[in-house]
Amino acid sequence: RVDLIVGNAEGRVLLLRNVGTNVDPRFLPGVPLTANGVEIFVQPGYRALEGPAESRYGYACPTVVDWDGDGDMDIVMSDATALHTVYMNVGSSKRPKLAPGQPIFNDGLELHGPWRVKPAVARIDGRMAYVTLDDSNDLHAYYRMDDYNVKDAGKVKLRTNKPIGAHYLSGGATGRLHIHLTDFDLDGVVDLLVAAPRHASVPEPEMGLPRSLGLPGGAVLFLKGKREAAGELPRFKYPEVRLLARTLPLRLQPPMSSPPRVVTSRASSTP
Repeated sequence: RVDLIVGNAEGRVLLLRNVGTNVDPRFLPGVPLTANGVEIFVQPGYRALEGPAESRYGYACPTVVDWDGDGDMDIVMSDATALHTVYMNVGSSKRPKLAPGQPIFNDGLELHGPWRVKPAVARIDGRMAYVTLDDSNDLHAYYRMDDYNVKDAGKVKLRTNKPIGAHYLSGGATGRLHIHLTDFDLDGVVDLLVAAPRHASVPEPEMGLPRSLGLPGGAVLFLKGKREAAGELPRFKYPEVRLLARTLPLRLQPPMSSPPRVVTSRASSTP
C-alpha cells in the first residue's frame, strides 16, 4: 500500500499511513517525521519573505527519493527559507531513520532560489538530476555529485531552446511551484508535471499557464519531454493543462496543492 509523505504550511513533514488499498486509499491522520529524534519543523523567523506575519509558517515541500542510490528512501526539500535540505535515511527501507538535515551546496554555496518550491528528482541517463527554480524564477537543473553537493546543469528549456519561466509577478508571489520529473506518458522519456498556483505563468510571463486561462484555482501542467543527445537533459513541449473527464481542468485549491509521485506496477514513476 502506498503511503503519503507531505509537508504542511506549519513547516512540518508528515507521514499519512494508508490503511485502505491503492485502489481505495484511506489515510490516517498525519504523524510528524523526526530526524535524529527531533521533529522536522521549519521556522523562517526573521527570514520570512513576507514579514513577521509569516515568521511561523515553514511551508515544507518534501520530495521522497533514493538520493544516494542505496535502495532506501531519503528526503530532499525546500521551504519558506528558500534553501534546500537533504535528510539521509541512515536506517533501512523497513525501519527508516532520518539523519539531521544538511544543506545542499552548489559550487561551495548553499543552493538557493524562490521560496515554497518542491524540487523534482529523477535519474536521467544514469545521473541523478535535481530540478528547482533559480533566482531568476526559471526552472533550473543540477546533477548530484555526492550526498550534499550538486553541479549546475543549466536552465531547463523548451524545445524552442527558451528557458521555462514561472511567474510574471515578483516578491512573495514567486516560487510556489511543485515540480515532478516522471515518465507520465510511458514513452521512455522523462516529462515534467508542474503544480502551479493560479497566478503562475509557465513558461512565459504574458501568455503562460495557468494565469492566461483565468482559472479560479491552480492547475497541473504537463510538459512532454523530448529525448536529446546522450548526456543532455530532455527538452520539453509547451505546457498544457491536465484535464479531468476530457473537458474539466484538474484544479488545485489555494494556497497550494501537489500531485503526488508514486511508483506503479508498470515500473514507472507516475502521479
